[in-house]
Amino acid sequence: MDQIRKKGMQKVVLALIFGFSLNSIFAQQLKLGSEVYPEHRYYPLRGEIFYKAYTQIKGNAYLSDDWVEGDIFLSNGLVLKDVKFKADVYAHDLLVYNEYLKRVVVLDRTQIDHFVMLEDGQPRYFKRTQSGKNFKMGHNEFFVEVLQEGPMALYKLYFNEVVPLKLPEMPYIDEFYLQKDYYLVWNGEWDEISLRRATLIRKFPERKDEIKKFIRKNKLRMREEKDFARLVDYLSIKLQADQVSD
Repeated sequence: MDQIRKKGMQKVVLALIFGFSLNSIFAQQLKLGSEVYPEHRYYPLRGEIFYKAYTQIKGNAYLSDDWVEGDIFLSNGLVLKDVKFKADVYAHDLLVYNEYLKRVVVLDRTQIDHFVMLEDGQPRYFKRTQSGKNFKMGHNEFFVEVLQEGPMALYKLYFNEVVPLKLPEMPYIDEFYLQKDYYLVWNGEWDEISLRRATLIRKFPERKDEIKKFIRKNKLRMREEKDFARLVDYLSIKLQADQVSD
């Protein structure tokens, strides 16, 4: 996979100019941190120049077809505001357009703490996390969508599987299939789960009646992410209170 992406890439140290505007591709201004950190006119943001990739794979490697707007929060505390970017859910990278270089740039993901993208005016929060947490894939780091954050967390991992085409369509020999997994994190343990009531009852059998009562009272639909996240939040508060009392 890395050979497909990195072939033809040239490593650079990028100076993203705060407050620069995009060209007609985006048709609106791209401001990198100018409102939050106006004293930093330049900031060296590591990355690689992006050239056309996945030329033999049919489909979309990205979470969205179009460039999305949002904020990128760096691990050193800087914030890149109102950025247009794409999330590559095959390589788990972020791509931004650098007007100064007139290039699409693959950001060094180790600089990124989290990012927020806007979809239909609603924010979606993604954070960078390490591997070694029962993930199926071989990446060292991932971006997961945060559905619920607290002592107990609920994350969604998007990833692309590459499947050989039964009937190759030149130049394509493979095809992307977007997949998603859900993870429940409690006491540092990551468990892949399905959004079902039975999932939480099996994990916390002593809370069985309490779980059922909360679902009935609030008329929750467990296959709805927001409803499942609400139940996770409720259990998180209860379980944390029990730990404190012990």
